[in-house]
Amino acid sequence: MKEGREKGRKRQRERERGGREGRGETKKEGGREESKERKKRKKEGREGGERQEKVCERGKETKKERKRKGRKEIKEKERKKEKERKRKGGKERVGKEGRGEREKEGE
Repeated sequence: MKEGREKGRKRQRERERGGREGRGETKKEGGREESKERKKRKKEGREGGERQEKVCERGKETKKERKRKGRKEIKEKERKKEKERKRKGGKERVGKEGRGEREKEGE
C-alpha cells in the first residue's frame, strides 16, 4: 500500500512540473494524426487510390486467384468422395478388426 501511495505522489509532482519530460519519458503526441497521414500518403502512392492486388512469387498469381483455386480443389475432392460413396452403395465403414473378418467371409 505504501509503495502505491509513494508512486501517486511522485506522479503528482511530475504533473506539477509539467509532465514526464523531466524524466526523459516524453509521451507520444499526435500519434493518431500521424497514422492517418501515413495512410493518406500510402493511398496516394497507388494510382488514384486504386486497389492493387498483391502478386505472389509462386507462379505469379494473385492472392485472390490462389484462394479461388484452393476452393475449387476442395469442391472437386468432395465430389470425388461423394461419387466413391455412391459407387460403394453407401456401405457403413467397418473398423480395422471387422474388415479382416469380412474379407475372410468373402473367400
